Amino acid sequence: MISLGTDVVFMNLGSLLKAQESGIIDKLDEAGIATVFVDFRQDPTANTVPSIQLMGRILDKRDNADAFTDFYTEQMQRIYSRVDQLPDEERPLVFIENGAGWEPDSCCTTFGAANLGRLVDQAGGRNWGSILFPGFRGEVSLEALFAEDPDVIIGTGANWSEANPATTAVLFGYEAELDGVQERLAGLAARPGWEELQAVRNGRFHGVYHQFYNSPYHFVAMQAFAKWLHPELFEDLDPEATMTELHDRFLPIDHSGVFWSTLKSGS
Repeated sequence: MISLGTDVVFMNLGSLLKAQESGIIDKLDEAGIATVFVDFRQDPTANTVPSIQLMGRILDKRDNADAFTDFYTEQMQRIYSRVDQLPDEERPLVFIENGAGWEPDSCCTTFGAANLGRLVDQAGGRNWGSILFPGFRGEVSLEALFAEDPDVIIGTGANWSEANPATTAVLFGYEAELDGVQERLAGLAARPGWEELQAVRNGRFHGVYHQFYNSPYHFVAMQAFAKWLHPELFEDLDPEATMTELHDRFLPIDHSGVFWSTLKSGS
């Protein structure tokens, strides 16, 4: 970093303690390099806007930061404005399987009342992990999952095929194709005992791109959640159109691939 003439280093807030313990913040400071912490992971719905605004000021891109945070707020408000008054009995119970199929014979890790778990709660659901424990994530036994039999199941996945060739996860991302996504989703739903869960039987078994969990673009995933949880309430919401607009307005690449999907009957 010193040899590159770096002026500032951006780090994830989740790395703050490690950075402090390692002394790297002090070492960078001695070299005249500032360290800035941003957060799209620990508490994304609260910290995304200030994180983007902070980056905009440091990089002298305030207009870009304003445009993005305005878009972010607008897209989030499309959900908040409709779910705020939903009573608990109208909020389905949702289980998020973190890294579904990452290890083919291992299950399950889920999110607590943070990150994707918080997105579920704010999209009009009741995240099971939020009810079970207060932390960021935790382990859940298959027996507990089968006993609870949640209304909706959402598994996260990404293209981990090079990092873990044995993975059975859904390889979501820019190179993903719908047929391959459906095949992988069907494989996850066909694990022993899973086909008896009501979420699988009722067409409420979904998958979503894992990296939304640490991204300022999580509002797109939240729109997909809202549409899955309350299809009639969000009949006019189009997460795919939101994803395309995000790329057209703010990203240097075109939108392609598959980033979320629902298991189709007969798959």
